[in-house]
Amino acid sequence: MARIAVKTSTTAKRKKEKKVYELDGLNFKNNEGLKYYKKLKTLLEDGFIRSFNLDTLSVAQSKSKYGANKIVIDDIKFDSMLEANYYLYLLKQKNEGLILNFDLKPSFILQPSFKKNEKKFHQIKYIADFKVFLLTGEIIIVDTKGVITPDFKIKQKLFEYKNPDLSLKVLKYVESYGGWIEYEQWVKEKNKRKKETKKS
Repeated sequence: MARIAVKTSTTAKRKKEKKVYELDGLNFKNNEGLKYYKKLKTLLEDGFIRSFNLDTLSVAQSKSKYGANKIVIDDIKFDSMLEANYYLYLLKQKNEGLILNFDLKPSFILQPSFKKNEKKFHQIKYIADFKVFLLTGEIIIVDTKGVITPDFKIKQKLFEYKNPDLSLKVLKYVESYGGWIEYEQWVKEKNKRKKETKKS
């Protein structure tokens, strides 16, 4: 069994000691990154995935502007751990015959480019995370979100208007709610719990 080394490092700016988790010669910024590495390593050994790369979870790397870590699984780059986890979820669903198939990064033109007063306006494009083909023949577009930005809200409205025949599900993973939950439903449940807490 591989041993996990836990080191502490002190930065010049912060006099606070930071834990660094080391396994298989890799250093991770936090225990979450280490756990994720171990999970993917097990999936690789079991033949469930072909390859993975977690360089962005290492100590030397920083997060994206939205605080997400880019992760590579099966040579596919995912913008966040959330998106990567939904890919693993869909792989399992497909292997168990619960869905027909799925595509990555489906793209939709929400507004074409146009010219006005000699000025060119670029098209508005929306790239979702997944396109899922259900056994019923229904197609679902899935976007995984930790946080919904104002930019996404606008794109979501445009998508719904332009694609009345397609269903868009915005999902969040919340363990205390049983795993994958629609973002809107999670907000409702969260507000409901807050009200109940205030009453009691």
